[in-house]
Amino acid sequence: MKKLCLITVFLLSSLFFGQDVKPFFNESMVFHVVWKGMHMGTVVMKTKTKPEKKVLRAFSTIKTFKLLQNFYYIGGYFGAEWNYAQKKPVRAFEEVYQGKHYQKRAFLFKGDKVLVVKHEKKFKEYNYPHTQPIKDEKKKEWIQAPGYQDLLGAFYYMRAAGRTMRVGEVTTLKVLPAGSKKKLILKILAKKTVSTKPFGKKTVYHVRSGLMKADGKPAQGGNIFLKTKSPIDMYITDDANRLPVKIWATLPYVGRLEVQLVKYSQP
Repeated sequence: MKKLCLITVFLLSSLFFGQDVKPFFNESMVFHVVWKGMHMGTVVMKTKTKPEKKVLRAFSTIKTFKLLQNFYYIGGYFGAEWNYAQKKPVRAFEEVYQGKHYQKRAFLFKGDKVLVVKHEKKFKEYNYPHTQPIKDEKKKEWIQAPGYQDLLGAFYYMRAAGRTMRVGEVTTLKVLPAGSKKKLILKILAKKTVSTKPFGKKTVYHVRSGLMKADGKPAQGGNIFLKTKSPIDMYITDDANRLPVKIWATLPYVGRLEVQLVKYSQP
């Protein structure tokens, strides 16, 4: 998703401005990846909490079917621990195939510093299986990153922000896609009513995401979750949960790809 491996993350940028500070205990979401009206994969996101430590553990997986892999391979998983009392990340892990890129990263957050361990590969083709990689890089470094979040941490940070969404509003969040410091820009374009699979008719906000370098200049290489220069759009519910019921973008060789929420539960 950078990383519908992210989608998940799509999921990250997608959950924008929660009304109530809420730890989101034992939450479960199931999304379908849809291409040309066909179900082409599944994204599952679940959480568990440790109330005694005020820590939320989140885990997300992205799996796509063979037909879509023939054009653009997307797959991977994300894990994170997030302190919901302090609204700060603790640690995170990502392993993602996205087109012709493989990216594996671990994050350890300590105060204003983050230990980033990377393993990245770049292949010749977007589809799967890949040939011998043309790039293989490993990197381990501490970076100064005060206020930055991993992708899953950013997802819950935005949901617990305790702000009211308004059409035309723009917000910025510090994130670490691929272990580099970036700014995620989120703009609310409209408010409307749409049909959703798990909830029926639902009032949603149309939100568009973009990615900038830490210095405010446009980021090269595409958006935060998918390597595409097109924007990533989402519908987010107008309620306390701020759920992403639909996410879409245009990918190389594939065209428009959608991620649709089909199941949601929370005890």
